[in-house]
Amino acid sequence: MIRQCRFTESKEPAQILVLLYEFEALTKLGDARAESVLERALVLPNPEPKLFESFAALAVEHPAHQPRLSMRALKVAIHTHLQAEEPDFTKCSKAIHSLIQQSLSCNEDEAFTYFKEMADILDKRAQGKYPRMEIVWLMTKAWNTGIRHFCCGSYTEAEKWCAMSMHLLPHMDSLRDTYEEQMMSVYADILDGIEKHRSSRGLEDVSLPSALSRFVGVGPSSVGKEQT
Repeated sequence: MIRQCRFTESKEPAQILVLLYEFEALTKLGDARAESVLERALVLPNPEPKLFESFAALAVEHPAHQPRLSMRALKVAIHTHLQAEEPDFTKCSKAIHSLIQQSLSCNEDEAFTYFKEMADILDKRAQGKYPRMEIVWLMTKAWNTGIRHFCCGSYTEAEKWCAMSMHLLPHMDSLRDTYEEQMMSVYADILDGIEKHRSSRGLEDVSLPSALSRFVGVGPSSVGKEQT
């Protein structure tokens, strides 16, 4: 059921509630017309991010299962947050968290694009304003994805994802020392393993079980359990 929420700046709260109820009904029925409701919301005057965050939640609330529609709504919510002169990065980070969580389950290449966009936001707009634990979560997700690829022999993907995790490290501020030394050490080992693979077209000179066991669980997730 739709949870009660306030759209404080909306001049047409009744219209918004109608859109939410219609969207909920159509998504639970698996009706493709649910996307047309989202389209109608896009032309509302000054819609709040909360509206699209509600759409996103409804699109994946059982029995509905429309992750693509949910991700589209989340992208609109994030864009709306970032249009503000001074975005509320605490609220925006929740939408980004959900978008990346869902995209990792659907398409890792797409998820990596969102990671790059997120890194750009951290570098250029959210200096010191983005929730630290959300940065830890992003860093952990990227790191663990890279380690998983390394264990599967996908070395290019492994380096790409671990490099993304390392890119986020400077934004940790006071928490940086907690992770940096361990991550730098393991990242160097990963790069060394990749180079050996490229040189020998295999890892014949490395004992895979023992080598890979050093990488699994090392990094951000070894300090704090990965959040969902």
